[in-house]
Amino acid sequence: PFSGALVRGTEVVANEAFAGGGIAVTGTSRASLVDIVSNTIVANEATGERGGNPLGGGIHFDGQVVSDPAGGLLNNIIALQIAGAGIYCDGIGASPTIRYCCVYNDDATNAAEEYSGNCTDRSGISGNIRANPLLCCEPACDNVGPPPPDMALTVASPCVGAGEGGADMGAHAAKVGCGVISIESSSWGAIKSRYR
Repeated sequence: PFSGALVRGTEVVANEAFAGGGIAVTGTSRASLVDIVSNTIVANEATGERGGNPLGGGIHFDGQVVSDPAGGLLNNIIALQIAGAGIYCDGIGASPTIRYCCVYNDDATNAAEEYSGNCTDRSGISGNIRANPLLCCEPACDNVGPPPPDMALTVASPCVGAGEGGADMGAHAAKVGCGVISIESSSWGAIKSRYR
């Protein structure tokens, strides 16, 4: 009686669709089980809209959508969408469980709400946060390369240790020195010895 979606540990970056620029989940009259865990869903775009509101740049849920009790939306970063809400729930049956997720839109780029349609704002509930995730690729996370953007968390990210059980949110752990060139003092002899 159910269909399902299992998406784990992926990057979903710089995609465009009418509804659900990153991921679209559509249930039938029976229901869809959702298990979307530890993903980084960034810089996507929804081109369709309802009532002037784009239909989910990050994720669009439609129809009868229920969550896997062990999963649902868990430990995800759904942030910095180009157009559309981070999460859009279309219809009263579209009610996924959302836990330990960072859902954030930069108002300078995208004024859409983080949660829209029938999704109520879950910030501050069940470990969910609304904050810039401070990814290594910022401010150009929509540049798909080459080289591809670095979706790791900076060590200053509010997503570090904020996931379920103290895990990092998103597909990648924090990265020390992302985008930083390491400089250390050394003697000329030590430098020459590295290139023999």
